[in-house]
This record gives sequence, structure tokens and C-alpha cells, in this order.
Amino acid sequence: MVNNAPCFIIPEDIKTRRHQMVNNGLMISRLINGSYETVWVAPIMARSNYFPVILDQCLVNVFDDWQERQYAIDTGIWFDNEIEQRLYHAEFLLLRDPETQQLNLSERKMLR
Repeated sequence: MVNNAPCFIIPEDIKTRRHQMVNNGLMISRLINGSYETVWVAPIMARSNYFPVILDQCLVNVFDDWQERQYAIDTGIWFDNEIEQRLYHAEFLLLRDPETQQLNLSERKMLR
């Protein structure tokens, strides 16, 4: 969590350490009535505007309607001028701390 919002970092491995990576954005979904519904998608951008991916830094994310709820995030990372792509998916639960009102990642098991 960074500034009361989730921070998404691409895991470092042999592939990510040795190659140039770019990201065209994220798709964020919320669990609503038992199924995930998309609540935000990054606008499609020209290849010249893809965001560089820097290990150990949050992916660019301008979604600002985080609430206490279960979410899923999907993103694709292109390697070496779009020669190869990896898709990433994560599910997580945000809960509000009753004392500080800050959102925190829950360590509870996912609802789904």
C-alpha cells in the first residue's frame, strides 16, 4: 500500500532483470454480488506512450476509488519491443482500519 492505495509491482525474476519492459495499463475489477465486474480500465495508448516498468516501483495507476472490498487486477507486460508478453493477475481484499480509517491489504483468505 502506498498513499492509501495498492501498489502493484512486477515480480523480479531472470526474465524481468535482463529485458526492457513496458506496460500499457491495468484493468481493475471488484467482486460485486459474487462475480467480478470491471470498474476501471486504463485508456488504450499508442505504443510510443507505453509506461516503462521499473523493478521495485509501482506500476502507473490513476484509479482513485478504492473502497473496502475484494478486487482483481490484470495487466500485461511487453518485453523487448513487444517480442513477448506476460500477463499478470492478482486478487486481494482491502479492509479499513477502524482506528486510522486507512485501507490495508487483508491477510484473510479470499472470498472466492
